[in-house]
Amino acid sequence: MKKSGFKKINPKADALKIASIYVLVSILWIIVSDKILAITTTDTYSLFIMSSVKGVIFVILTTILIYLLIDNNLSSIKESDNRFLKAFNSSPVAIALIHSNGQIIDVNDEYLTLTGYKKKELYGKTTTELNITTSKTIKALIKEFNEKGRINDFKIEINIKSGEKRIVLATNEAITIDGENFNLNYLYDITHMEEVRKLLIESEEKYREIFNNTRDMISLVSLSKEGVPDKFLDMNEVGIKKLGYSKEELLKMNPIEIMGSDETEESLEVAWEKRQKYQYELEGHNITKDGKQFPVEISSHIFKLKGEPVILAVTRDTTLRKKSEKELKSSLKEKEALLREVHHRVNNNLQIITSLLNLQSSKLEEGKSRDILMTSQSRIKSMAMIHDKLYKSQDLDSINIKNYLEEYISDIFSLYEVDRNIINYQMDVQDLNLGIDTAIPLGLVINELLINIIKYAFPKGQKGNINIEFKLKEDIYTLIIEDDGVGLPENLNPNNAETLGLQLTNSLISQLEGAMEFSKDKGTKFKVSFKELKYRKRI
Repeated sequence: MKKSGFKKINPKADALKIASIYVLVSILWIIVSDKILAITTTDTYSLFIMSSVKGVIFVILTTILIYLLIDNNLSSIKESDNRFLKAFNSSPVAIALIHSNGQIIDVNDEYLTLTGYKKKELYGKTTTELNITTSKTIKALIKEFNEKGRINDFKIEINIKSGEKRIVLATNEAITIDGENFNLNYLYDITHMEEVRKLLIESEEKYREIFNNTRDMISLVSLSKEGVPDKFLDMNEVGIKKLGYSKEELLKMNPIEIMGSDETEESLEVAWEKRQKYQYELEGHNITKDGKQFPVEISSHIFKLKGEPVILAVTRDTTLRKKSEKELKSSLKEKEALLREVHHRVNNNLQIITSLLNLQSSKLEEGKSRDILMTSQSRIKSMAMIHDKLYKSQDLDSINIKNYLEEYISDIFSLYEVDRNIINYQMDVQDLNLGIDTAIPLGLVINELLINIIKYAFPKGQKGNINIEFKLKEDIYTLIIEDDGVGLPENLNPNNAETLGLQLTNSLISQLEGAMEFSKDKGTKFKVSFKELKYRKRI
């Protein structure tokens, strides 16, 4: 290990060293010089002269020797002093040399930076005169010294030149210089640390306020090496009150101990599977100290606290929500039953009207009156069948149009006693669901167009075919009904027809916000295009 280049100063040892060297050199000089003189001459005068020269040379040599020895020691003292001043001024701690009477003798640069004063403003003054410290602070320092025999890192508040306050740790060291007593005061500024500490305390208080005053149970849980919940580390007041345990009891427990027995295994498996995902949700039950069970929803987040993985679990009592959900489901079932009953009764009423019309038309001879009754009957049947389908559907809001058309068209052919060997029909209908607001006008449109074909396309027992298509493409529904019969009269335009059936058809297509195209080439072809109507869902 390399030795330090600095020379340690020891006044007594250095003085003894100089004296010893001087004595040694003097004795050697006297002995050696006397022998040389005795050998050189025996003449008394010459001996006197040479003795005198020898004395002068001795004085010169010893003077040079003493100068070199003193200079060497003074250089060491100066070097030591420079080292002290450098350490004194470059110290990150504020240092003040204070006389026993309280006057400031010297301060380092950090002291000037801390207090904001200049050296000339400090010298000869006391800290109380400058209001750096107060009499109250001095009394506190004296009390600390009397109780502990020293002052070391004692926290006090000082005032600086600008009027601001600083919090410092004060340490005092008593020293003696030239027989006088002094104190070295060390001041370490911890103002920023105190501000941070206060912020941490405030943050802790805010955390505790949130932690304890939220309506949910919040807990911190340690994780075992296997990654499953181990022990409670903390629990807020809501959880303590809800579970009925004391905090001390809970901190000795495993979260599994407050969970329903039928969910423990599942919860462990979920924790095992999800522990690497850092966040997950569980639903289950908690058991209070007195054995009562209540439903909960647990949201967990895994993070590291002081380098160790822990679970932050927010547990919400879902008793009221579950009760509300149960009541809501019960209410919905009641409304669903009521709505089904409404559709059922509407269907029954329309069926009764259809039966009455059928009974009335059977008593009429072939003619206009009977035809009107049958047309009205088919229209009512179209609506009745939609209510019947809604009554039997799952969601009470839409029907399957394919099933509806298959049954309805078969019934219309039966109503008009159409011989399938003479007039046949083919269907190409997608398996689609339509809401009631679209299905009813669409059903009536199909009814009017289909009856028009049955009545007029194939006169005098003419054979023919009817094709019915219904498809969806890019949000556009397309209905095509075509026949290979005699076609429409040349002067008839379905879009401007005066007959009730075609007027009703145009009105219904307008209700669907759609458009109708037709052609008379080799029979008649109707093409209706529309989008499904958007109404607010019914309750």
